[in-house]
Amino acid sequence: MDRFNLGAYGRPISTRSAQTQRWFDIGLNWCYGFNHEEGIKCFKQALESDPGCAMVHWGIAYAAGPFYNLTWKEHGDAEANSATRRCFEHVQLARANAAHASPVERRLIEALAHRFQKPHRVTPQEFEQWDDAYAAEMRPVYVSFPDDHDVMALFVEALMMRTVRRLWDLKTGASGQSGSPTRPASRSIRRSSTCISICWKCLICRSAACARRTCSARCAPMPAT
Repeated sequence: MDRFNLGAYGRPISTRSAQTQRWFDIGLNWCYGFNHEEGIKCFKQALESDPGCAMVHWGIAYAAGPFYNLTWKEHGDAEANSATRRCFEHVQLARANAAHASPVERRLIEALAHRFQKPHRVTPQEFEQWDDAYAAEMRPVYVSFPDDHDVMALFVEALMMRTVRRLWDLKTGASGQSGSPTRPASRSIRRSSTCISICWKCLICRSAACARRTCSARCAPMPAT
């Protein structure tokens, strides 16, 4: 889990344990590298030294859920049941331990709770509603914390998860539409392919000025969908 050099990026969380912080950072970097399984292993290791750390439970829930390379539609029935149960349980544990979390951590936890609303699989339509609800909840989190690079990345990822592989028309190059009258594509979603690249760059350079000049101009405030 820690045999690879994933870089020095980290996110300080509310814990008194240096080991918990270390393993959380490694797990988060694995997730940013799209290896969520390895991220979960690191988050579980982080719980060994601080089992009540709310953000570590958030991390497990986040990592065990869908992402761009593995959407809900690509889960089998048993896999979806297992993932939703794990995500729901750890979100609830994060909420139960949120008293000592920072304001932004509490907001991230509450937003993620909208992504995992039940401890079992649901219909594809309801999974889409969960994705929409999570993206909607991440919007005000970003508005409240516009200089937080992780919030930026998580927010734009939430937008992209609403229209996976439909961000633009490959034949015409035009901005993509959701294809469903119940899930209209907002201007923010149509611009998110640009924003996500900016967000990752901001995470690397860790420049608040860079972030405010670029991503915030494109991602917030957002129009109603």
